[in-house]
Amino acid sequence: MLARAGQGWQAWHARELAPVVVADTVGAGDCFLAGLVAALLERPAMRQAHDAHEPPLQADDIVALLRRAVASASLCVMQAGCVPPTRTAVLERILQAGALVQPLQTLKLPAGLPHDVLQPNH
Repeated sequence: MLARAGQGWQAWHARELAPVVVADTVGAGDCFLAGLVAALLERPAMRQAHDAHEPPLQADDIVALLRRAVASASLCVMQAGCVPPTRTAVLERILQAGALVQPLQTLKLPAGLPHDVLQPNH
């Protein structure tokens, strides 16, 4: 995942702490994204925002979002077919399995590139 960090972007890595027994990978990416978006929409700052880009993400927000995304994708691949997990199952998975989430590196924007180049238009 990439997140805005000052004048650049911070790359993040997330994975389960223990290996997952994979039955089927169909829907894994969809479930990862769904878990990420669901966690993002549940943030109190997001509920109070007028625009999606308003509330900034702090490091602890990114960790929580990625934990939800990884748990959601893990539960999906542990079953045959695309079976999206429930919110309750995802939260239980986080408590049972845990996830390693860590920043990797900060990517600087190239010189001369406007800092708002990747921001949505207003």
